[in-house]
Amino acid sequence: MYYERPPLYFTDIDGKPRGKMVDLLNAKLSSTKYKVKYKVIPPKRQFLRIEANQEPICGLGWFKNDAREKTGKFSISLLKDKPLVIVTHKDIPFKNDQSVKDFFFRTDLKFLKKDGFSYGKELDELEKKYKVQTHLVTVSTENMVRMLMLRKKYYLFLDVDEIDYILAKDPELKKAIHYTRFNETPDGNHRYLYCTKKVPDEFIKSIK
Repeated sequence: MYYERPPLYFTDIDGKPRGKMVDLLNAKLSSTKYKVKYKVIPPKRQFLRIEANQEPICGLGWFKNDAREKTGKFSISLLKDKPLVIVTHKDIPFKNDQSVKDFFFRTDLKFLKKDGFSYGKELDELEKKYKVQTHLVTVSTENMVRMLMLRKKYYLFLDVDEIDYILAKDPELKKAIHYTRFNETPDGNHRYLYCTKKVPDEFIKSIK
């Protein structure tokens, strides 16, 4: 299972799955006996289907956390992201040494968060600790960035490559949006295959 999130994974004009993570997984499976079928499924539905454990399926590109390890299985890391950055409207300034806590403590801004997402262990723990104001959505990442441009009351977290890809496609967004690194999470997160427990261990171990 994957969803439309270029450049990580997306459907090309011929209707075929493409992207960095699709290429990485295909390369790792090329020397095994396994073949996989790709299907576009929204991330929230992916999680529910994995949690239900009714079929041997996997979601591509998920972060690992303690709760998910209780409900499913993870492959080895397929990709390490570049560091996350805070993304917001250019009318909202950043500090030279930006802390994510500064944004979490603000009452005039909300964390625009995709429903069901994890943003890595450190960030998830900080969000929970400080009881952050959030606005949950299910729209595409590109539309989330557009919401920042239109409403000026949100911020979100994205991998550098992803936000650069989105801004390069849309000059209007590029004029309105800016981003910066923050000092709490200097390293990028790892992405995995997140599978139901019905997926054989042999398949998980074959991805080396």
